[in-house]
Amino acid sequence: MLKEGDIVELTDGHTVYARIPAHFAYSNRIGCFDEVVKTEVTIGKDKNGLNTDFFKGRYVVTATSFGGGGIGMGVHDVYPDGHHVKARKFVENIDSPIEVEFYESGCFTATITDLKPIGRARAEWIET
Repeated sequence: MLKEGDIVELTDGHTVYARIPAHFAYSNRIGCFDEVVKTEVTIGKDKNGLNTDFFKGRYVVTATSFGGGGIGMGVHDVYPDGHHVKARKFVENIDSPIEVEFYESGCFTATITDLKPIGRARAEWIET
């Protein structure tokens, strides 16, 4: 399982949860560019007119937890908790980093089970 500080690379076909304008998330929200919602996005696949290629790249894992499970339509319809990962992509000359979330286990629509870290990030303070 991934841990805080791991660096991972997300590519075409990976499904994540991301915050995008409601216009691209829901067909009944056409024109709602100022409302941002968290929704499922498959990288490299068009999302209602949004080119999702900008989600490709290297991310730093900023937080992990275990949770998100629950019960479906009945008492025997149990969905287990999963390993929840939050990650951030830093892009030069952009003030706000791109943030995504996904699960490494459990029953979720944004699950990536085969992701291996390609490095480790280190925080460094520089006085100016």
